[in-house]
Amino acid sequence: MDNITIIDVSLVVILQQLMIELLTCCRRGPVRYKFHTLYELDNLAVVNVKDTNVIKNAFKLLIFPDTRLFQIESPKAKVSSLLLWCIMLSVTRLFQTESPKAKVSSSLWCIM
Repeated sequence: MDNITIIDVSLVVILQQLMIELLTCCRRGPVRYKFHTLYELDNLAVVNVKDTNVIKNAFKLLIFPDTRLFQIESPKAKVSSLLLWCIMLSVTRLFQTESPKAKVSSSLWCIM
């Protein structure tokens, strides 16, 4: 727990991939976030993290072989975010097994 770095991020789901963007500290112009990584949804799991003295209102994204820990401002936002993530992942995986026309309709989901 010693190497914890807090950074503002944006998580965006595009088709069957999760894109993680980092907030730029010295921004010039309209670009606020910078691309960081892209993961396939097939290798992704969302896990609730119990509150400790150091970490509160957090959840983990288990993405083989990485683990990412995200912290949210309030318990209410955490519950709604986890619920939204579970729904979003199940719907996206459902469309992944359906026809190509259904895949286009679920092309973009965004969580800030």
